[in-house]
Amino acid sequence: MHARMHSYQTGVFALAAVVFALPIAAQERSDSDSEIGKDFVGSFVGKVAWSSKSMIIGLQCDASIHCELNTSSAEKASNPQRSNARFDSVRHEPDLRQARLSLQYARRNRDQVPANEETAAMLAALKPLLESDTDIQRCIDLSGRDSSTLACQMVRSPWSQPTVLLLGLSLAECRQGPFCGYVIYPLHPDRAAFNAAFLQEGPWPPAEVLPVITNQLKNSTKHFACGGLGILNSDRGTEEPVVIFFSNKSYEIVSLCGAACKEIQFKQQNEMCQTLCPPPAWKAQACDARYRAYRSDTSKTGVGR
Repeated sequence: MHARMHSYQTGVFALAAVVFALPIAAQERSDSDSEIGKDFVGSFVGKVAWSSKSMIIGLQCDASIHCELNTSSAEKASNPQRSNARFDSVRHEPDLRQARLSLQYARRNRDQVPANEETAAMLAALKPLLESDTDIQRCIDLSGRDSSTLACQMVRSPWSQPTVLLLGLSLAECRQGPFCGYVIYPLHPDRAAFNAAFLQEGPWPPAEVLPVITNQLKNSTKHFACGGLGILNSDRGTEEPVVIFFSNKSYEIVSLCGAACKEIQFKQQNEMCQTLCPPPAWKAQACDARYRAYRSDTSKTGVGR
């Protein structure tokens, strides 16, 4: 794997190559890592183009410890090639030294004229940052364990809008270009652009699964209710079940969460997972804590779900 990654240059495609070659960590989280911070929540997009090629990078994080990183690359009029990686163990990055040194290095070398058009396009996208004196203030580690892919906030954004910096570990020697340690790329909040670049049109939930879900709701002998909502875990024996929120009166489905948000493919699915997992009424009534207590009380009997 390392030999293959060494063959890439330090531009946009290199950043994507490094990110998507990394293993995704799954580990226990501490209470301090249960939320990643509101500045990282949402959909962030960056675009760069050179010659006949283009690349769109999209980062989307929810309010807990889950992020999804997407790329869409195209050459001339060809259909875009898309890649996707989901990170389920995002943590706060405690050591910012290498990230800050990488920014300082790029700033010192911003006047280089790279022979590689891709790298030149990267530098152009970073120009406001490299010509400013702002610094990295805090980061989250998407990989969850080895700081190989970071998303960072600055003390202040040199752009006219909020910005998240995506840092991907660079395996090239520092003398080979303007990046050392990490390749840096700016992303800006833009849900519409994220949806257009990475998601499909289509109904959600899919029509073929609705009868299955409805049947499960009707056959549930007992479920927990809070804030006017019922909750049911589908496929209880799996590592991560589909979590179904529904009206406790009409049994109408409100949202599908959990494993249903593992691989986002549709715009309606993305909207549901971003805004209704869990639903606002569930959060307003602090139902999570009550539900955990309910699950604990019923786990021995197997009755509560």
